[in-house]
Amino acid sequence: SVTNSGRMRCLRSGRPVLTPALSGGPLEMDQLELMQQEGIQAYGEFPLTTPDGHIGFLSVYFDAPHTFRSEEVELLQTFATQAAMAVSNARLYAHVDMALSRRVNQLSILETVGRELSAAISSERLFEMILSYALDFTNSPWGELSLFHAQERTLTVKASRGYKLSRTQFSIRDGLAGRAVNAQQAINVGDVRLEPAHIDLTEGLSRSQLSIPLIHEGRVLGVLTLESDRLNAYTTNDQAFISQLATQAAVAVVNAELYSETQRRLREQSILYLVSTRLVGNPNLESVMQTLARSMEAALQTSSVGIYLWDDNESTYQIAFNSQSPSTPDCILPETVLYADLETYHPSLVKTGPLRISPKRGKELLGDCEDCQALVFPLIASKQRLGMVLLHVPHKRLVQEEELQLLRAIVSQVSISMQNAMLFSDVTHGRDRLAAVLNSVGEGILMIDTGGLIVLANEFVQKITALSREDLLNRRFSSLPEGALLDLGYTVHEAEILLQDLGQG
Repeated sequence: SVTNSGRMRCLRSGRPVLTPALSGGPLEMDQLELMQQEGIQAYGEFPLTTPDGHIGFLSVYFDAPHTFRSEEVELLQTFATQAAMAVSNARLYAHVDMALSRRVNQLSILETVGRELSAAISSERLFEMILSYALDFTNSPWGELSLFHAQERTLTVKASRGYKLSRTQFSIRDGLAGRAVNAQQAINVGDVRLEPAHIDLTEGLSRSQLSIPLIHEGRVLGVLTLESDRLNAYTTNDQAFISQLATQAAVAVVNAELYSETQRRLREQSILYLVSTRLVGNPNLESVMQTLARSMEAALQTSSVGIYLWDDNESTYQIAFNSQSPSTPDCILPETVLYADLETYHPSLVKTGPLRISPKRGKELLGDCEDCQALVFPLIASKQRLGMVLLHVPHKRLVQEEELQLLRAIVSQVSISMQNAMLFSDVTHGRDRLAAVLNSVGEGILMIDTGGLIVLANEFVQKITALSREDLLNRRFSSLPEGALLDLGYTVHEAEILLQDLGQG
C-alpha cells in the first residue's frame, strides 16, 4: 500500500525515506500494528526510478531499530535503480512481445484473407471469413458486412454475426454505418448511448461501434461494422487493422463484380450467338418469331412474350405469336394494340423503344396483371415498321440498362430476319401464283437465264420431256438428253446456238 505518508513522500520526492525506529515512523495505527505483529522495528523506502519516471519503491525491513549508514543507503539506492531498470525492461519486453505477437497475428490474418481472395470465385464465403476475423481479433460479439447499392441508396447485409436481424436492408440515411458510407471514412463511437444515430440491434447491450467503409478507387462499395459491449472498445490500432480488412473486402467486391460482369457478357454472347445461328437461312416467319420469343425469355426471365405484326390498314398491332408462362395465368396479352394508345405513353419511344409502362398506366397492355410492368420494343428494319414485342415483367423486377441493351440487340437482329422472312413469303406466294398460271396453259413454257440454265419449266414441259422438275431446273439447256431436246423442237447444235444468242443479248 502507498497510503502511508512515508511511501507517498518517497514516490513524490524520488528520495529515500528512512525510519530508524518504528515508533517514530509516519505510520497509521493499523499499519503500525501490522508491522509490530511481523516483528518489524525499522524500515527504509527507496524509489524505483527510470528515465520515464518513478515506477514503484523498494522496501527494506529490520527486526530491530537501525541506523542507516551512508554507504548502506548508497548501496540500497543503487540496488533500487538496477531493480527499476530490470522492471522497466521486463515491462517493455512484455509490451513489445505482445505488440509483436499481435502484429504477427494481423499479418497472418491478412495473408490468409489475401490467399482466399485470389482463389475465391464467390465473395459470400470470403465476406463471412473477413467478418469472422474482424470479430475475433477485436473480441466483438456483434458485427456485419453490408454492400452499398448506389441507385437505391441502401445497404444490404451480406454477412452477420450476433444480431437478430428482422430485415437485411437499411437506408444510408440512418445509422452509424450509413454515416460511414456518406462520409467515406471510419466512424468510431466509444459510447453509442450518447449517439442518437445509433441503430440498436443488440437489445441495448452494445456500448461501442466501429463502422469502416469499403472503398476501392474512390468508390464506396459497402461497410464493415463491429459492436462491443465495452466502452471505448476500439483503439486506433484496431481501427487501422480493420481498415485493412475492409480494403480486402472491397477487393473481393470488385472481383465479384468483374466475375459477374464476365458471366453476364458470356451469357449475352451465348444468347446472341444462339439467335444468329437459328436465324441464318431461316425464311420461316413463324420460326423466326419463336426464336425471338425464346431469346427474350432467356434474357429476362419474363412472364409473357407477345409478338405483334403491324397492320397498316388498321394502324394496329395484331398478335402473331404468344408465349405465356403457366405460372402467371392472369398475365393475358391483348389480341390487338392500337398505335394511338402507345403514343399516349411516350410518342418518341414508340419508334425507338423500349417503352416502359407501369401497372397503373398500362391497362390496355397488361390487362388484369397487377403485379407486372410492360416493356415494348418496336420491330423495325430498313425504316419499315414490322411490328412490336410486348413483354410482361414482374413489377418489382428492376430491369438493368445492360439487360435492355441485350434485348435491343436481339430485337434488332430478329427484325432483319423477320423482314427477310416476310419478303421470302411474298416471293414464295408470287412464285406459286405464277406457277399456277403457267401450269394452266396448254403449252410448254421453259425459261432460260443468260447463262443457259433452266430456271422455270411448267408441267407441260415436264410431261413432254418425261423429266421431273428437279431434273430440269438449274440445268444447262443444251445438256438435256437428246430425246428431250427433240421433243422440245431442238437438236443439240440448235440448242447451243440458242444459248450463244442468249449470252450475247
